[in-house]
Amino acid sequence: MLKVIKGDYGYILAFRVVDADGAPYNLAEYSAKLKVWKNAEMLVDAACEAGVILGMCYYTVVVGDFDTMGTYLGEIELVKPGVIESTLSFDVVVADSR
Repeated sequence: MLKVIKGDYGYILAFRVVDADGAPYNLAEYSAKLKVWKNAEMLVDAACEAGVILGMCYYTVVVGDFDTMGTYLGEIELVKPGVIESTLSFDVVVADSR
């Protein structure tokens, strides 16, 4: 589960992508996207930056990403020519700062 505060922005979310055996995924050939949605409403569908540490990617939260409280689904989508892979989905909770 990922918990974020409603309306906050400018901070970085870090994600560790691993394979089925728990080993860090080599993201060198991929572009990565953070996707966060609920039903048909897409909250975030934006590029992540691959890190220098194997399996790590980062997303900087921007204004408007998490303005509505609730529980959403998230995933990291990995794309390279001829291939689209997605991580297992995870819960994203947008909460009040209290």
